[in-house]
Amino acid sequence: NNGPSVASSVTVADMAPTGTTISSWTAVVTTGTATLANASGTGDFSEVITNMSNGAVVTYTVNVDVPADFTGGLTNVVTVTNPEDPTPGCPACTDGPDTPDEVSDITTVKTNGTST
Repeated sequence: NNGPSVASSVTVADMAPTGTTISSWTAVVTTGTATLANASGTGDFSEVITNMSNGAVVTYTVNVDVPADFTGGLTNVVTVTNPEDPTPGCPACTDGPDTPDEVSDITTVKTNGTST
């Protein structure tokens, strides 16, 4: 919240990119004070922050599962809205890197080499 007043009824919404799913998400107040409806969840979300102090920052971390056979690019759009915002369009909103971490699903089986 860039102020100068407390922001109320701020809605943050994120829908998974087509062909993917949001496996988990967390919200943390990293600066100032804010009242979160939920601090974590799974799936697409639309969460309301009821009160954000002047200067408050809420950081969302979203984990997206991408199928192994996924092809093409990923585009993720997050919306932040507030009915009282004197400067709509969120000109100072920032986001982190959108590059997915590659994770492999590996299973290891170890035997002693003898059969019973």
